[in-house]
Amino acid sequence: MTTQDKLTKTLDERTTILKDSDVVNEIKTAIDKVLLDKSTSFTTIRCLGLGPISDSSNAMYQLSLLNILVKHLFKENENFNISLWDPIFTKDETTYLETIPNFKVEETFETKEIGKTLFYMPHFPIGAFEELINQYKPKYILSNDLMVYYYKQPEAKFFENSLNCARLAQLILKKSETKSDTTTEQKSEDDGFQLPTKKKNRKKTNSIKHTPIIINYDFESAYFNDVKATNITKGNILDNQWTSSFSDMCFMEIISES
Repeated sequence: MTTQDKLTKTLDERTTILKDSDVVNEIKTAIDKVLLDKSTSFTTIRCLGLGPISDSSNAMYQLSLLNILVKHLFKENENFNISLWDPIFTKDETTYLETIPNFKVEETFETKEIGKTLFYMPHFPIGAFEELINQYKPKYILSNDLMVYYYKQPEAKFFENSLNCARLAQLILKKSETKSDTTTEQKSEDDGFQLPTKKKNRKKTNSIKHTPIIINYDFESAYFNDVKATNITKGNILDNQWTSSFSDMCFMEIISES
């Protein structure tokens, strides 16, 4: 059996395993909702950082998800493009991928329809994530949850190294805090719970004041002013055949004023 035959067989098997799973249904639902709300559709998927599909089970499952999304999103349209790039693709992998209809492996990507392009980047490095945002100003991304990166490092460092990713994380965080505050207020009203009143002042154990660093995110200069992020929670359930292939995944609609 040739390498291409093996890859075809493996992709078919993994696609069959994955296609009716909860994680795939959650991803399709998240994407469909946004497309329906915006009365739009995709013409292109740009897939980056897939990994070695010959050797990695995760990479092959991630390719299977791409295969499923292509069939789902373009079932009534044959005029679409799937653009892929990963510098570690082997010659055999590149040859195989380009046997799939409408698939093209290319380092350089150009499009005049960013608003109709889905960027699919599973487990993508944060530095490359920032570069992509700066270069293409994408609107739709299926990739990592930016909050995972946000909580892994000091806020000031994240801001310094990944400005636009940090901005998006701030917008997501503010929405999360607002939702949490609303829920807390509703709960307090519903259950009649009241915090105990302080009866006396306690001695201060530490008189040193820590002044938090104030970061100016300068949202006025960003190409976006809002983001809708849907976490793919089923991707974090690892007790399945695809294990961590879709862990910490999030679908984002990046919203600009214009």
